[in-house]
Formats: sequence, structure tokens, C-alpha cells
Amino acid sequence: MVQTATALLACGRAETARRALVYLACTQEPDGGFAQNFWIDGTPYWTGQQLDEVAFPLMLAWRLWKADALGELKIFPFVERAAGYLVRQAPITHQERWKRMRATRLLRWQR
Repeated sequence: MVQTATALLACGRAETARRALVYLACTQEPDGGFAQNFWIDGTPYWTGQQLDEVAFPLMLAWRLWKADALGELKIFPFVERAAGYLVRQAPITHQERWKRMRATRLLRWQR
């Protein structure tokens, strides 16, 4: 969803991208996270947590802010909760693919 909203913003459809951010803010969990994926009404479909699913809405909020396209939308509480979630959960959750790799294997892979 964030990728689509970002593309809409790039095409000059800031209002639609802003509405996508509002939708995401409405589906944000109280701890600042987001469900791995969810139905249109915000009900989680899978209950896993992935940090990229929390970071993507933050990137959309930043892009809207940089484009001066937030309008009257007050995003600080939304951003603060999501950023706090990322800080508390980093560097991985049980859903992150890197958790299955041993550190030495990861280092060899990066070379």
C-alpha cells in the first residue's frame, strides 16, 4: 500500500497518498506496530510482526512531509508510536528472514 501511495504522490496525487496514510494511522496498533497484513476494515489477517511493515508508513509520512503535502494532518503521535515500536523491537522480530541466519553466515554473505 505504501509503495502505491508513494507512486501516487510522485504523480501529483497528494490527497490520495495522504488518505492512505490516514488509513494506516487508523490501523496502527496501540503499541505503535502494524499487523503483518490486514483486511480492509483493519482486522489482522496474519498476526505476525515485521519491522518493514512498521517502517513503510513512516517513510510515507516523511515523503508527504517533504512534499509539503500533509495538509492539516497531525502525524506526530502516529510517527512517535511507530518509531518507538521500531526502537523497542529492533533489530529483528520472529518474522524477519535474517533471524534464521547465523551471524557468521550473514557476514560471509555480505562479502
